[in-house]
Amino acid sequence: MIDIQAERDAVKKVIRRWARAFGTKDVAAVFETWDRDYPNIIYQAEEFPDPLRGWAEVEHYYLEIAKLAQNFRDQSVIDFDVDVIGDVAWCYLRGTTTFDILGSDQIVTGMVRQMFLLRKTASGWKIIQYHDSREVPELRQPLLAAHPRANAIVNI
Repeated sequence: MIDIQAERDAVKKVIRRWARAFGTKDVAAVFETWDRDYPNIIYQAEEFPDPLRGWAEVEHYYLEIAKLAQNFRDQSVIDFDVDVIGDVAWCYLRGTTTFDILGSDQIVTGMVRQMFLLRKTASGWKIIQYHDSREVPELRQPLLAAHPRANAIVNI
C-alpha cells in the first residue's frame, strides 16, 4: 500500500528544492528537479503568450532567466498544496518574490502563483509541467527575444 502522506512530502521536497535552486540561480539544481527524458514537457512561463515545449526550450529559458534575474529577495510562501494520484502529483504554490532585471530600472515584485505536475520516476518525483499564472510586463520585453520560437511569436 502506498503511503500517500509520504509521497506528498516527497513531492513538496522536490518543489522546495526547485524554489531554492531558482531563487539562488543554481540552474544545475533546477534541472535536476525536471524529468528531462519526458518527451511532452510543457512550461507556461508568465512572460510568454505560449508555452515552452520540450526539454530544450525549458533548458534554454532557465539559462536565460538566470542571466536576467538578479538579487532575489522578499520570498515567502502563502499556500503550498500537493496531492498524489498514483504515479502523478500536482502542486500549487503561491507566494511572493522580488527581484531585479539586469540592465533595467524595473523591479519585479508581487505574488507568484504556480502549478506543477510531476510524475514518479525511478529516481523519484520529477516535474513535467509548470505554469506561472500571472503575466509580468517587466519581463516580457527582455525575455521575449530569447524565446526559442521568438520569430514565430507576435509581440502583444
